[in-house]
Amino acid sequence: MNKVMKVLLNLCRLLVVLQLVMGIAMWMGQGAGFLNAHMGLGLLFVVLVIAFAAMGGAAGAPKSLVWVTVIWGIITATVGMGQTRVLVGDSHWIIQLVHLFLGLGMQGQAERIGRALKR
Repeated sequence: MNKVMKVLLNLCRLLVVLQLVMGIAMWMGQGAGFLNAHMGLGLLFVVLVIAFAAMGGAAGAPKSLVWVTVIWGIITATVGMGQTRVLVGDSHWIIQLVHLFLGLGMQGQAERIGRALKR
């Protein structure tokens, strides 16, 4: 893994932590002002993970892993941007939990690509 990819992976790690903090604050009713920042950083996170996956594919990571990561990113962004209109009411926590797991899974995919390149 080259230096640019290491920087990208570390930036993704930082963004996922920031996203978690803002998301949990919003979930607990304390971070309503974070919504736009959370969405913007979330979109940046998805773009960076997809870029990392593409670079990983070019560097020799399994193509199936790269494609799963790209598709995962598209799904994560779609769910994230549309979740305010899904399962509104008492069941809204379900889509929030799905979104949380998708985001964490996306970082997991990036980590898997990183490990694949170290072999």
